[in-house]
Amino acid sequence: MSELTDGVIVLRPWHTDDAEWYATQSNDVEIQRNTAEPAHLTAAPVAEEIARYAADPRYPGWAICEADSGELLGNAGVDLAHGEVSYWVAAAARGRGIATRAVRLMAAYAFEISELEELRLWVKPGNAGSARVARKAGFTRAPELDNDVAIRDEVWRAEYYRMTRDAAHISAASHRTIVDGRLILP
Repeated sequence: MSELTDGVIVLRPWHTDDAEWYATQSNDVEIQRNTAEPAHLTAAPVAEEIARYAADPRYPGWAICEADSGELLGNAGVDLAHGEVSYWVAAAARGRGIATRAVRLMAAYAFEISELEELRLWVKPGNAGSARVARKAGFTRAPELDNDVAIRDEVWRAEYYRMTRDAAHISAASHRTIVDGRLILP
């Protein structure tokens, strides 16, 4: 799996030694409130999942990192079998445009390496931050796709957003470069 960068962030494959950081961050109140991350994660099952997903090219997942320092900032993934994008950003990195950058990189990558015609992402109702990320990244609201999703012991009415291949090409055309196996967007 390729590393992706826009010069500000890098999406790099997860390493099993990142598992403790991932588990700690995923237990953040906002991540638990607004994502499907299991409650009370620990490093051992996270490391197992990292290894499992690394072996399956249909589900690339990345650590979102600061480009200059390599500091871990969040989690990003795309389900290439179903065209669904997911992400979360650690509390200390929120409000800096990190998620928007990660979603743009993932969308460019997904359309570059697959035949998908559309990507989707869902937002929990009331999660204004993620709705903003979707719009800023070039996704449009698709209320006809809204549906109920079972998350832990609750059912949420997921609000869907979509990006078509054509829309992605309009926003990213001629800005993609691959250098040493890394997709780079300006």
